[in-house]
Order: sequence, then structure tokens, then C-alpha cells
Amino acid sequence: MAVTLIGLAAITAILRVRAHRAIVMGLALGGALVAALAHGLPRAAMTVGTVIMLGGIAAATLLPQLRNDGGRR
Repeated sequence: MAVTLIGLAAITAILRVRAHRAIVMGLALGGALVAALAHGLPRAAMTVGTVIMLGGIAAATLLPQLRNDGGRR
């Protein structure tokens, strides 16, 4: 899970996907947090990793759509 999160952060940064730096940093820091928790609290590590991954994916897909909308509803 940690490698996946850090890998997603790296791929997002390299490909310059329309994502904020906060998304990239969140994924990278989440991967580090999962790695830190993995030995002592594996269930907590998987839970944290899953939440961070889903949040990053949601943010990366929703933010460009909100920008294109211009804030109009």
C-alpha cells in the first residue's frame, strides 16, 4: 500500500496531471505514514492507506471538473 501511494504521487508529479501539489504531497505523506504504521498496526495502516488513496483519487478527478465549471451551478 505504501509503495502504491508513493508511486501514484510520483506518477502524478511526473506526468503533470492536473492535480494540485497538495494531492501529490498527500499521497506521498500518506505512503510514508502507511509504511510507518505497517509493522506495529497493520490494520490501521491499511485503513489509513485506503482512505488516503480514495481521497487522492477523488480529489484528482473532481478538482479539474470544478475548475472547468468556473464555480457556476
